Amino acid sequence: MLKTLSIILIVFVLIFCYASYVEPNRLITKEVKIEMSAPVENIVFFTDTHFGTNYPQGKAEEIVEKINAIDAPIVIFGGDLLDSYWQDEKILDLSSLSATLSKIKAKYKIAVWGNHDYGGGAYRYYEQIMEDAGFILLKQDNLFIEEYQLNIVGFDDLQLGTSMIDPNQLKAESGYFNLYVSHEPDLFSAIDVSEADLCLSGHSHGGQIALPFIGSLISNMGARNYIKGVYNIDATKLFVSSGIGTTKLKLRLFNVPEIVNIVFEGE
Repeated sequence: MLKTLSIILIVFVLIFCYASYVEPNRLITKEVKIEMSAPVENIVFFTDTHFGTNYPQGKAEEIVEKINAIDAPIVIFGGDLLDSYWQDEKILDLSSLSATLSKIKAKYKIAVWGNHDYGGGAYRYYEQIMEDAGFILLKQDNLFIEEYQLNIVGFDDLQLGTSMIDPNQLKAESGYFNLYVSHEPDLFSAIDVSEADLCLSGHSHGGQIALPFIGSLISNMGARNYIKGVYNIDATKLFVSSGIGTTKLKLRLFNVPEIVNIVFEGE
């Protein structure tokens, strides 16, 4: 009995060490194939970096290198750049962060607001960081990329922003590929997405901690209906990324930090 308990304890300690020190520091490039016709071959999506105490700013260089290795014409950031500015101000160098992110070589770089981009004092700096990095920051706005006949609809943050004041004011455009981006995926349960071709979100961290046969253990407000992977909302597809960083708990288990290469397959 004692031997069995000892083995269980050792396994638990090993899993905890892996979830604390190994998996949060991994970063993979994941290819997600979407079966639909689109005006571009692929789009890179990354989200939830949460730079700060749990995820050092120095890791931005690795993120940029992996994004550039994919070679996509469009890169989209799904929000939550910093974890808590007020808490981590002394270890963050915002101008250096902008300079690093500016090295992303995509022709078009787009971002939306997340709840951590408002909270923790980040709302004073997030817009400038992203603009200095060459990103177009959408806040309840459309971006038409005529070159690709692409309409990117960028929603404001669901929790701290203005996305629900008039949630259906942003419309799909006939003749364009309509791509909806919201930090929180549950926004797409509350608005009409029937005319969208694809929706992208983060925020959930994939549940951050997951177990085989059980699934995700942590449910974030704003990501309770959709946690990770590809979903069908009637005829519209939604992809929710597990993101890159962590918040509150520096733990990841079966949710490896990811940069996503979305590849379109269709006639």
